[in-house]
Amino acid sequence: MTTPVIKCWFLGAALVLSPLPIVAAEKAPEVDPAVAEMAVVDADLARFERLLKEYNDPRDKGYVGEIFGVLKERVEGLRQGFDQLKADDLRFDINTQAQRLARVLAPLDTPLPKRETVLNLEELNPAPGNRAEVNAALAAFDQAIGRKDRAAKGLGNGREAAMAQIENLKKLRTGLAAKFTSAGWTAAVKELNRE
Repeated sequence: MTTPVIKCWFLGAALVLSPLPIVAAEKAPEVDPAVAEMAVVDADLARFERLLKEYNDPRDKGYVGEIFGVLKERVEGLRQGFDQLKADDLRFDINTQAQRLARVLAPLDTPLPKRETVLNLEELNPAPGNRAEVNAALAAFDQAIGRKDRAAKGLGNGREAAMAQIENLKKLRTGLAAKFTSAGWTAAVKELNRE
């Protein structure tokens, strides 16, 4: 009878001495790191060029085009004699310029302020005989009705009352257009300012 240790020893010896097929791993073709890095630099430069084509400010277009030309020359110089440190610096410069250009092309963070002029209608005192003053006052009154109408459409509670007031203001406006009087103007402005 053989002990388990001896059986294991014979099995181990048999495995060591038996010819095992050795499979050699296929070696992947070595890729030159310069080629891979140049592909990344070319992709960065292409992105900057796409942004440059979108840029249409005539004041700075020539200057930004010159920057692109200098960067393109540096890329061509890097192709002649690759240096990893120069490639890193070049990528930094290209990406910095591309980000600046992308920021200029991006929409504004905040919208431009509205240029609507709001007149205090109580300060206006148009003379009924002066057609220019009357027309200017009625135009300002129309703008005020429009602002009230837009505000009323956004209301939840009290919307019906606000819309009724707007209808009343429109009737007063029609009456002022037919026959403008100082008393009618004062009444219309008082109704407009009523809460």
